[in-house]
Amino acid sequence: MNNERPAALSARMENLQTQVDEHYAALKEIIQILKANETRINRGIDVVDFGDYRLFMFTNDNLYDRLVDDSAKHFSLDGHYRNIASSGYDKSPVDRSNSASVEETRWGLYILLLHLIDNCQNLAFIDVGSFVGDVAVRYANFFRTIDHHGKVICFDPTVAGGLVPHNAAFNGLENIIEYHPVAVSHINGPLLFAERSGHTDSSHSTLVIEEAPNTIYSSIRLSDFIAANKIGEAFIKLDAEGLDFQIIEDIKPFLDKTGSSFAFEYIIEKHHSQKNFVIKLMETHFLLDVGYLQHPSFFNLVQADNLDSYIADIMTQRPHGFTDMVAVSKKTPMVDKLIDRLVNLPKHQVQFRLA
Repeated sequence: MNNERPAALSARMENLQTQVDEHYAALKEIIQILKANETRINRGIDVVDFGDYRLFMFTNDNLYDRLVDDSAKHFSLDGHYRNIASSGYDKSPVDRSNSASVEETRWGLYILLLHLIDNCQNLAFIDVGSFVGDVAVRYANFFRTIDHHGKVICFDPTVAGGLVPHNAAFNGLENIIEYHPVAVSHINGPLLFAERSGHTDSSHSTLVIEEAPNTIYSSIRLSDFIAANKIGEAFIKLDAEGLDFQIIEDIKPFLDKTGSSFAFEYIIEKHHSQKNFVIKLMETHFLLDVGYLQHPSFFNLVQADNLDSYIADIMTQRPHGFTDMVAVSKKTPMVDKLIDRLVNLPKHQVQFRLA
């Protein structure tokens, strides 16, 4: 029988906890060193031209190889800085002067965001799974172009996410883009992740995709972050590699209270397990299928009575097994007019492209 006094036992427990914390911190540091070495050995870095902004991206990497046109690669670093010195940063293709006449579907999210900005109070853009910042930089530049003072808040703990602050500074957006090197899920605490060399876009928690983990990242609940930072209304982009629905469930009270809108990845093979959740979601939000959020090809209104047939129809048209959906709150002022405009933009074949 243990005869230690409570105070002595408590001290021992505190000492053990301190040792555990120290070992965990050391393990994280070792992992980061190994990842940094792997990055330097197996990847290069290129400057990619996205039109109104440029990004650093890893070469020998999935999305760079498949979704970036060769003509956009190898942009001159010196040319980028000379352009800024001579004429400043480029403006977004959509602004207040031309937004009413925009008919290009790939610019549909600008139309949506401008409507939300004009009808919400200090709209924030939250980017969960921000990758290198391709979406965040685009819409931060839009915020700057239209002189909107909302924040673009990024979450991504991976090696790709590590490029976000560099890409923000590269485009003069460091005062708009706020970067947090943590994962977002439905829990607070360390998570095991699986990462593959050459696929920095698809790092994922092993909570939802069974695969041997090879790294550890800290995770936070988005609802806690939103409450702690007193965020009012937001547009939230989710790309959490299988955790989107858990995050939506976590932030649903915020979405319902504020009338915030969001985008998420719909995994087609999980349709039957997601169906009831999505139908319930349609009570508060209009659901629009856009194909690929980085390059929308259409804004198709999906309704509860045709959800099964719609998913069956698109199954063969989404070679990567997912489609991106945008959920627009029914609380949004003049929402019917907004949905009508988006739905009537031209419809194209799905294009998976970044630049």
